[in-house]
Amino acid sequence: MSNDSKSCGTSGGSTWVSSDSGQFYIVDCSKIGTLNSAFDTICASCFSGSLQYVNKDQNGCQSTPSMVGDNAPYQQGGVCSYTTCGSSQAFNWLKPNGDSKNCYIQSLLAIPGVPDGFSTLNDNMCQSADGATYFANSCGSYCVETSASCSRTKNWNDKDCSTCNANGANSANIYASADQTQCTNTISAGINVPCQTGGSCSNCCAPTDFTFTKSTISGDSSNCFVTSCLANVFPTTGLNDYFCGSCSKSNKFANLAGTACLNIQQSCARTSNWFDSDCEKCNTGTANAAKKYASADQKSCTVSPPSTPGTLVSCQAGGTCDSCSAPAGFTFTKSTVIRDHTNCFISSCLATSLPITGLSDNYCSSCNKTNQFANSYGSACVNIKSSCTKKQSWTDEDGQICNANGTNSANLYAS
Repeated sequence: MSNDSKSCGTSGGSTWVSSDSGQFYIVDCSKIGTLNSAFDTICASCFSGSLQYVNKDQNGCQSTPSMVGDNAPYQQGGVCSYTTCGSSQAFNWLKPNGDSKNCYIQSLLAIPGVPDGFSTLNDNMCQSADGATYFANSCGSYCVETSASCSRTKNWNDKDCSTCNANGANSANIYASADQTQCTNTISAGINVPCQTGGSCSNCCAPTDFTFTKSTISGDSSNCFVTSCLANVFPTTGLNDYFCGSCSKSNKFANLAGTACLNIQQSCARTSNWFDSDCEKCNTGTANAAKKYASADQKSCTVSPPSTPGTLVSCQAGGTCDSCSAPAGFTFTKSTVIRDHTNCFISSCLATSLPITGLSDNYCSSCNKTNQFANSYGSACVNIKSSCTKKQSWTDEDGQICNANGTNSANLYAS
């Protein structure tokens, strides 16, 4: 069932000819002789009865397929056929018993490989023939092992671009575009990070499949960059600060397991300025995963409950702390003093890095012994005698401190 006899395979001493219906048949089966590298086509044309399939050695015919395909998830409306699976008409697709998702090729030796000049392979055929990690290349001429289909419109990487486009019209497009939606001939390099030592980038330690290259800036003996941040699927092992810093604008530091780049303010290798949120992120997936809290001196992480709870402030209302208005990342908890229906406190003043938005008097009073009031913009805790929200008793000094560095910075004097 082909429009070209090249798809039928060898025919020994005989020849394939076309019938009136467009199908091909072997003219004289007696001339074939000993079968060698045969396909189902010869068996179907020359052997009567049930011997319609070639055996696994391809030198004889038998009644059952010798090489059955794997399941591929391309069933449509309960139907498996060359039409629904988009394959050559020569392949017969079957539905596994009781399976409403998959189809499989009945015989992978139905016809020879794709003839020169033909582009007939698709993902369905490749996955049934070679397994779930195989897809048809961009030309439909080979089954290739890639991270996803060669017909995708997202999540491209250089390795897949090179593999999918090899030996075709787009063979120069071996790099993933910066937005990973297509393949181009332009590389997506990382930014410079200071890890060059002795004129070498070997200290940068790139994850598998990625490489560092020395800075191209004249006279720069300090920096290196990742040659291509899209060289392969983004790694989940072997990450470090240099790689994350070069290839990720927001997530510049690696966790201690080297499995993720994190959006934190300092390296997980730090020895000061620890916060609870960073402790949890940095230690996830390691033997120290239980160390979720910053120590009181912020020099390390600990398994102890929050070591720096806030002091009590009188903001409890109706039995809750909802009106206490904590900045993002912080929470207020009701007082643990028996029958205290007035006060709340910040669960951990080291929950995350000191916020620069959303600060309130309640937060500042609970977490800051000296600077107990928030400025007029909620961007800093300031050292004044009463709130910046007061309606009386203003002084010039209060006006200057509360209104500094904001839209009201000119309002320096008390009325």
